[in-house]
Amino acid sequence: MSGNSALGRVGIALESLTNPGLQLVLGPTPVSSLPASLTTQPNAVPGRSVFSGARLLIDVRGNFATGTIIVTGKDFTQAISALVSTTPTIPIASTSAGQQPFEYVTPGIYSTVDASGVTVTGLTGGIVRIWAIPAASSLTPAMLETPEEKIAKHSPEEQRGTLSRNTNFKNLNKVVDVGKFEQDFYLDNCAEWFGRSVVGSNPSQATIPASPTVLKTTTAVATFPISLTTQPNTIGPGSILQLVVTGSSAVGTVVITGTNIFGQTITETVICGMPAAANGNGTFYTQQVFASVAATGVALGGGLTGGSVAINGIIGIQETYQVGLAGTGAGDILQSVTLEQYTGVDALVHPLTFFEEVTIEGGTEKENKVTCKGGAQDQLAIGDRTTLNMENTAGNVPFGAIGALSALWQPQEVGIGGWQTAWFIDPLSGTAGTTAYNQVLDWKLIFKIPRTRNFPAVNSQRLQSVTRKQRETEIELTILFEDLIQYEKYRQNVKQLLVAQFLSNIYMGTTGGTTYFKNWTFTFPAKIIEAKRDASKLDRVEAKIKFSTEYTDTLGYEIKFVSQNQLPPNYAA
Repeated sequence: MSGNSALGRVGIALESLTNPGLQLVLGPTPVSSLPASLTTQPNAVPGRSVFSGARLLIDVRGNFATGTIIVTGKDFTQAISALVSTTPTIPIASTSAGQQPFEYVTPGIYSTVDASGVTVTGLTGGIVRIWAIPAASSLTPAMLETPEEKIAKHSPEEQRGTLSRNTNFKNLNKVVDVGKFEQDFYLDNCAEWFGRSVVGSNPSQATIPASPTVLKTTTAVATFPISLTTQPNTIGPGSILQLVVTGSSAVGTVVITGTNIFGQTITETVICGMPAAANGNGTFYTQQVFASVAATGVALGGGLTGGSVAINGIIGIQETYQVGLAGTGAGDILQSVTLEQYTGVDALVHPLTFFEEVTIEGGTEKENKVTCKGGAQDQLAIGDRTTLNMENTAGNVPFGAIGALSALWQPQEVGIGGWQTAWFIDPLSGTAGTTAYNQVLDWKLIFKIPRTRNFPAVNSQRLQSVTRKQRETEIELTILFEDLIQYEKYRQNVKQLLVAQFLSNIYMGTTGGTTYFKNWTFTFPAKIIEAKRDASKLDRVEAKIKFSTEYTDTLGYEIKFVSQNQLPPNYAA
């Protein structure tokens, strides 16, 4: 029986700004020195989310007897449950110079590894190294063309007394290309990665409303389970729930049961506190939007002894990205992501995935969609690579099973069609978004963010970092050619304010006299660099015009991007 790609899944997680990609948590350690402790815990990698945990890449080389490596620790669900991973039997290392080391990526996702938690059975000789790989934090409804893993080969030209051209192939650098990552335009789902991975990693953020709505005043944990005093659908169809924990003496979880805006029953476990912390104090959010919470629908899941919890609601957040001169606004450092894919047969993880070109395209008679291409640090199979017929065995590790504490929810969001788009063009001295431009038929917003892949000499095939080249953003429009106004702007080389607004009909709520719908708005100071009439259709006359953005001192930016969405404020934490 063959695998079924219709059962595939794609997951994504933002990586640490300062420590992206694979992070070494146990340096080269002789097998004879096991058991050993990690030098860095997975949840202690600076800048990395403590809420999504890490898979472990175990690398063994130079061993002269078979055996296994066992890693014992805690899973990422607040370090509550024990987690044990055992490698398949590790074969005797090859003496071939071109042979790769044994690799195994744990299906289990770790928060911490126990002291002396790396042990061995049977294996002798050689060394072991372990890396941490961020795990996906959300499922993404997308089509991912499985990234291509390219390992360059070198066969030297040598005089060996034979007419055989190849006698000694060896591996060179490994390059992983992400050919196409494509999805319909889901405003919330895309907002999880687009702004920080394409525009800038340091947006300004505000909750909507600025002061969350009180749903339950501070209540002692000892009285749980409890009911809310005010339901989450008070100022809109639903709210993201904010939990403020004070006075606790242990980390733990709170379980919330209710319904979403579609009337479906949902349950979410909120992790309160950092793994291994002294208490669960802090401000935490649900990932899902609750329309209602059931009677006594707020209960303790485990831990969180003592203290109190207050529960509030927000209908969304607003994020503003503004980029121009180096180091200003949202900044010039982009966050990489980890991409995970279950193909229907095997599960793959791609650390340090970066995008080099991202396109938002649509038309008034078709959908809006987002397409990305770029690269990654590596492509690694999750689980036992020696298993046959993986779709029928334990080798099948489709991540993100729905419904468990470690679940990744199937997104319920509805994408927006091309007709839900508006365009505006105003003079540079005017106010952006004032004058509607009602001639646009279809569009492409092309964000070009090229990178250089760096391969320093660290005894590794993998790239170790990427550096940015200069960005460029182009906007290609097909318009109804009804006048010469924009053609003259092209001829005169006039800079204008071009605004693209993607406005969903999904109502978030009304607060402070303002009604909110999910939306993305881009403002581009731009000049038309190409213009061409098209009178070939024998019905209407069209034109294709291409804008290119230009940094503008008087505005202080080249791109401004504002998103109003229903992500929790800590989605990037």
